[in-house]
Order: sequence, then C-alpha cells, then structure tokens
Amino acid sequence: MNQKSFWAGVVILFLLGFFIKESYIYHVLILCFIWTIVVVGWDLVLGYCGILNFAQLVFFAAAAYITGMLSLNLGIHPILAFLLSAVFTGFIGFLVGLPCLRLRGEYVALFTFAIHLALPAIISQGRSILYAHYVSVVTPKILGNEFFLMVMLMLSVGGTGKFPGVVLGAFIITIGNEVLRDAGQYRLLILGICVVLTILFLPNGIVQLRDRLNIKKNGIKFRIN
Repeated sequence: MNQKSFWAGVVILFLLGFFIKESYIYHVLILCFIWTIVVVGWDLVLGYCGILNFAQLVFFAAAAYITGMLSLNLGIHPILAFLLSAVFTGFIGFLVGLPCLRLRGEYVALFTFAIHLALPAIISQGRSILYAHYVSVVTPKILGNEFFLMVMLMLSVGGTGKFPGVVLGAFIITIGNEVLRDAGQYRLLILGICVVLTILFLPNGIVQLRDRLNIKKNGIKFRIN
C-alpha cells in the first residue's frame, strides 16, 4: 500500500464518520481507532526498533487512568486531560526506559514484562475509573490476557514493521472480535486459529498479499547477462 492509498483511506474513514447513523457501527469504528493507536506504538518499538517491550499496554492503561482521574477528581475538561495524560505517560515511559538503557535483548523483555505484571496490583488499590472517557470504566482487566492477546493478534495479522499493515490488523481483529461475540468462549480460539493460518501462509502479515498479487500480475522476469 503506497502513501497516497493510505491517506486516501484515512480521509474516507474520517468522512464516513459524519454519515454513519448506526450507533453500533460507530462504536466498532471508534474501538478500531483506539486499538490502532495502541498497536502502532507497539509496532514502532518492536517492528522498527527490534525491542520486545511488554510495557506498551502499561502506558495505555496509565493514560486511561490518568485521564479518568483528572476528569473525575479534578473536573478537568477531557481534551485538556488527554494532553496532560500524554505528558504524565511520557514521564512514566521515561522512568521505564531509563533502566532499559543498561539492558539488552531478553532482559528488556523480562523487565518490561515484570512491570506489566506488577501494575494491575498497584492500580487495583484505587477505584476502577476503562480508553476511560469512551468506555466509561477502566479496570486492571485492561492489562489482562485478553487485551494482551488482542494486540499480539493485531501485530501477527498486520505484520510487524509493515506499516500500515498493523492498522489493517487492528481493524480486522477488532471487527472480528465484535462479530464473534456470540461465540462466547470459542471467540479467542477462532481468532487464534486465524492467526496460526496467517503465520503459516502469510508470515509477514496480511500486507504480504500485495507482494504476491504483484508477482502474479507482473510475472517473474529473468535476465541473463
């Protein structure tokens, strides 16, 4: 996907929001964009920097809690709360990243995973306040296995380091997750099978389809010097 196609898609989705009257579809699209923000940040660190950082959801949860607390306890306007939460979350990222400068490889993964495991116990001491302004509630569940698996699914389907593949992955998994709500306990199983099939046939993510289609369209050319 070239830049023109990507930005054309962004504009279309933006304009589409003004014409959607069905509240459920509107809800699903909002969730798609929220998860896009999360997974693109993760892809930047993992896909382009090669750093396995398990603390990405920590920053997501921290920002959600901070915006909720600022609005609920201090009465700050949501837009200003968003901006302030970005500053506070950036500071948290700095505190997490500082020790990582002295670590390498799997030790970064272990350190950030320890932070991921520790945060639910810390935030559970306070009130639940969940993407707080939209969903209206934030709980330690945001750091649970389901949310973590969701991000991994988006990265696997979209392809790490294959922007905007992860954007497509975020939309596909978010919409698929909503479609499969009635499947109950089999929902994550079905999504997991989809990921396994993607890894087997499209190891570089769904954007690999573009390359395969181009090969079939243009054929394979050999030149003998």
